[in-house]
Amino acid sequence: MDSETKSESEIGLTRRRWFILTLLTLLQMLSGMSFSCFGQISNFLVAFFEVSYIEVDWMTLVFGLPLLVMTVLFAWLAHCTTLGFRRLVIFSALTLSAAYACIAISLINSTLFWLGVIGQTLNGLASLVLMAIPSIFSSVWFADNEIGTAIGVNLMGLYFGYIVGILLPTNLLAHVPEFTDSKNESTQLLIEDRNHLLTTYCSCFVLVVLVCLVLFLVVTDAPPKPPSLRALQLNSANSIKFWPSILNLFKRWRFVSTCIIFGIVFQATKVEFTMMYEIFKDRVQSRATFMNVKAQGGYVIGSFAFGNIVGTPPAAFLVNRIKNVGAIATVATFLSCTFSGGIVLGVVFANVSSIYACNIMMGIFSQLAMVSIYKLVAYVTNPLNVTFVALWFSGIISPMGIFLGEIGSVVFRSSGGVAVIVFQAGCMLFATVLISSLSLRKEHKQTDEEKDKESACSEDESSQLIDN
Repeated sequence: MDSETKSESEIGLTRRRWFILTLLTLLQMLSGMSFSCFGQISNFLVAFFEVSYIEVDWMTLVFGLPLLVMTVLFAWLAHCTTLGFRRLVIFSALTLSAAYACIAISLINSTLFWLGVIGQTLNGLASLVLMAIPSIFSSVWFADNEIGTAIGVNLMGLYFGYIVGILLPTNLLAHVPEFTDSKNESTQLLIEDRNHLLTTYCSCFVLVVLVCLVLFLVVTDAPPKPPSLRALQLNSANSIKFWPSILNLFKRWRFVSTCIIFGIVFQATKVEFTMMYEIFKDRVQSRATFMNVKAQGGYVIGSFAFGNIVGTPPAAFLVNRIKNVGAIATVATFLSCTFSGGIVLGVVFANVSSIYACNIMMGIFSQLAMVSIYKLVAYVTNPLNVTFVALWFSGIISPMGIFLGEIGSVVFRSSGGVAVIVFQAGCMLFATVLISSLSLRKEHKQTDEEKDKESACSEDESSQLIDN
């Protein structure tokens, strides 16, 4: 009893967490902006660097490469406590600043296309950490009734970055050099557009450097006082050896299931970012409905990101107030995937209003699903090292989403938009059934060794969250 009272006296809140959350959200925005912009300026990149559209596509696809090859290394460093929260945050900010520096320098000369690809790779490396940060930061720095808010705000920055990355280049690069007859005029327009982009990326580089400097001064591995009893338990959790830790993690059905479900949600968003323009272009051959296909595709994708931002307050409210987060994630996953099918149907029937409406609704419910799943992961893996778990989570969901998205692209190219609807419906059904079983399934019986390592208090809290 005395030890419990002493633990409760060590619990407290710090205002600094909101300032750090703002800085982390800004980093998410800048990372999302770099990820989403290249599809909107592909005409410029092809003309300026004299490369093919396939090579430009690699500037987006290479983003997922670090997630595939660096997850195990980062998880091992986190397990060895070499990479604490502070070092992870500083590392992500430095890597993102290097990414913007590479992209900016590549625009100086048309022979430096490869440097831009390296910049996007570095952005993917920064994203490996930034995707893990919502669960790490919220679990350790925020009270239980504020975790949903912290996760939602952090993810909101990512989607705000998507909007900026989609709309800013569309409006900056008003000239399309391939439509000009004069070679001199085309060259002049290319240089003018290059200067606009160079100014933009240099400004982003300066902003990231400033954020990095401030984070270096204010971020610590943990707050002076943990904001909840659970955060105190997380900080004092015992560790086991690296490979047994991984085996223990992947034996947890709830963790594996949430990775799969989040990957499916991410796959649905990938259809937005890599296929919307192609679907529009395919339909435009038979229907003159969309006047500016490239710009129209960007604005539609922007409406999806807008839905994510709009969905942040209700997502934070529901996740903070309702204990059965599994039920929230089930409903949200089903609805977000349903509206993703509605998007493709709207394109098939050339109904612009329904496309925008479904994008906004899909954005709202996918934000609710993601916030729910992030909190779910933080609880079902308690009291394992939260940094170790979050890095594995981010390292799994993104490659899985990209892989499923590529399958969707193959289906589209081979069979068209209707086949993509069937594929999305199958993913929707599987995700809904999986997360329903996740909400109902009881936790497996623990071994004596696990019981020694996990406190009864944290286990009861986790069980109540899922099973109520």
